[in-house]
Amino acid sequence: MLVANQNDLNALLSNANSSEVVTQLLGAGLSGSFDMLTSSDVHISQTQANALVNAGLHFAADDNITFDVNADGTHLRTSLKDLQKLGVDAITLSAQDGGPAIHSLLVGLGDGAALTSGALPMFGDVNHDGKLSDAEYAALDVTLNITGQDQLLQLSGREAALAASGIDHIQMLVANQNDLNALFSSTNSAAVVEQLLGAGLSGSFDMLTNSDVHISQTAANALVDAGLHFAMDDNITFDVNADGTHLSTSLKDLQKLGVDFVHATDSNIQSISLNYGEGAALDLSGNIPHFDSALDVTLHVQNVDDLHALTEMQAQMAAIGIDHLGLLVTQDMQVFSLIENGVNLITGTE
Repeated sequence: MLVANQNDLNALLSNANSSEVVTQLLGAGLSGSFDMLTSSDVHISQTQANALVNAGLHFAADDNITFDVNADGTHLRTSLKDLQKLGVDAITLSAQDGGPAIHSLLVGLGDGAALTSGALPMFGDVNHDGKLSDAEYAALDVTLNITGQDQLLQLSGREAALAASGIDHIQMLVANQNDLNALFSSTNSAAVVEQLLGAGLSGSFDMLTNSDVHISQTAANALVDAGLHFAMDDNITFDVNADGTHLSTSLKDLQKLGVDFVHATDSNIQSISLNYGEGAALDLSGNIPHFDSALDVTLHVQNVDDLHALTEMQAQMAAIGIDHLGLLVTQDMQVFSLIENGVNLITGTE
């Protein structure tokens, strides 16, 4: 269908009689497409995009098609695969009248065959030049949802294109414990994750189950090293399976990872230790991992700055199940203050 301009396209898409004829043609086994006779940008809405995808229609490769988004935090109903099939070149953002500016967007990868090697739509390409400036890239935070290991593997080799299109994060939706274990044990999955993170994308898991999900020390180390984490509303338990274990994952990293509970897998396990960790202090406004009450837990603090940080969370220390602190002491008043709040200190001196 050769279409002169935006007005004619809108008329076609809103005309019930036209839609009925298109349905008849496609129902007879014919395929259909639009070819815009204008070099100007042509805009389509979410509703129009859905109708076109459902009908199996698309635009010509040389058309300039912009998909308009007008609600912040929108989860697009049109997948990335369908946007590519449809021939969309750019995703632009326009706040609703009187509404807040749009800063975030969520899009699913979509079902079916993998993305083709062709161009991907550019998220936030305001000036429609086919590339993102630093300002355009920074203005919009885009998360790509993928479901399961198969969709993860489909992204192999497309990491640079995904990053260049303005996608910032890959969120892996995982159905249950078995699927998570399969992801962890797959060398192919690990290789794709490494490719994605190497291209500057960040990654996370979002469990689709309300049940507790368990991870081992080995899995935790791999996730921390890769910079991955779980969604805030996931229920994540870290399993300890050896008495006297010194965890190689610090308390700070357990929090970043999204761990809710540290659990002894055997009643014979009585004690563990772990480091406080490097970098910024614990996020006191966030969820801090709690330790199994059956465990005797020692937290090792390595410098005075960390000791200062802990004086601001004395009550939380006892509440989350920390029994002892192992540290070098330079300020006795802080030590006494911690003792008064129920934390037994194992101290050393410089």
